[in-house]
Amino acid sequence: RRQRQMCIRDSIKPGAVRIASSAYSPDLEITAAKNPDGTIVLVVMNTSEEDKLVNLRMNGTTTRLTFWGNSIATVLI
Repeated sequence: RRQRQMCIRDSIKPGAVRIASSAYSPDLEITAAKNPDGTIVLVVMNTSEEDKLVNLRMNGTTTRLTFWGNSIATVLI
């Protein structure tokens, strides 16, 4: 069975507001948006050839995420 891949337009809904934008490193850019339903979406672009490890800290909890080299990823919170 094929899994459906999500794309950015499936994650960031009409009426969403950008709440943050950061250049985490020279090769890693992150933008966060809050949807009208309260969900938060991170869009992460890794322009490096190498995988990048990110520590996401929110509300006192830290989560380690790895983003593949030369990729754009979405994270739903």
